[in-house]
Amino acid sequence: MKKLATMALAGSLLLGGGAGAAHVFAKGDTEVKTASPYHEKALQKATFSESLKKEFHEASELKYKQLGLKQEIVKLTDKLRDLHVDAVKNGNKTALKEARKVKVKIKDINKEIKQLNKTIHEERKALKEAVKAKNKETARTHLQKLNTLKTSVNKKLEQKVSFLNEMIDILQK
Repeated sequence: MKKLATMALAGSLLLGGGAGAAHVFAKGDTEVKTASPYHEKALQKATFSESLKKEFHEASELKYKQLGLKQEIVKLTDKLRDLHVDAVKNGNKTALKEARKVKVKIKDINKEIKQLNKTIHEERKALKEAVKAKNKETARTHLQKLNTLKTSVNKKLEQKVSFLNEMIDILQK
């Protein structure tokens, strides 16, 4: 009797589940789905970004170059630190004085880079506001200014690399 009751229960579940599935498939997908507000917003953002694609790619390339320059600066600074310690141990005061003169130039470059980075930060804020306002032309001008500023930073970093190389040459004498 128990076996019969379990089989009846299983059969009713199978038939009931099958009928429900048949009802779902019979109904079909005749409804037209509308995009959710999230998807509409994402679509608008994608089309907005598409029109500024060239500028965004240029900004990415400039950032990539900047990171490479910063890596080079770290390596040179590490080498310079070792050379400085050796010069102090050897008592090479003339080389240290010459290196100090170059270091002053590097400090000036660092100040200029810091100021440029503050300006870049302000430009980014203005760019975000222009994107929120969906103003393509204003966003394009801010992106172009941003790319010009990033190019200036990269030039300053290149100068810094050359000064660091100069300091290394002085201390290696």
